Amino acid sequence: MSSFVVLVDACTIFSSPIRDTLFRAAEHDLYRLRLTDEIMEEVRRSLVSERGLKEEAVQRLIDIVKASFPDAFVTQYESLTPVMPNH
Repeated sequence: MSSFVVLVDACTIFSSPIRDTLFRAAEHDLYRLRLTDEIMEEVRRSLVSERGLKEEAVQRLIDIVKASFPDAFVTQYESLTPVMPNH
């Protein structure tokens, strides 16, 4: 297993080719994927509003991600958000 831990933000998994590449790399243990429910909610909103995807299709994608990477989802991170630069 890789020692690299990567929190993948919504903007990086908005595009399906990039999302596929990142998730496949995580499946092959090239890094340890981290996500939050908040990130996935942002992905959901963006795919529906900006890509025009149907709510049901996006929810199915989110369900698949959660089932495929159950250990990737972190909680109790809220206190860290204000001190994390976004550059």
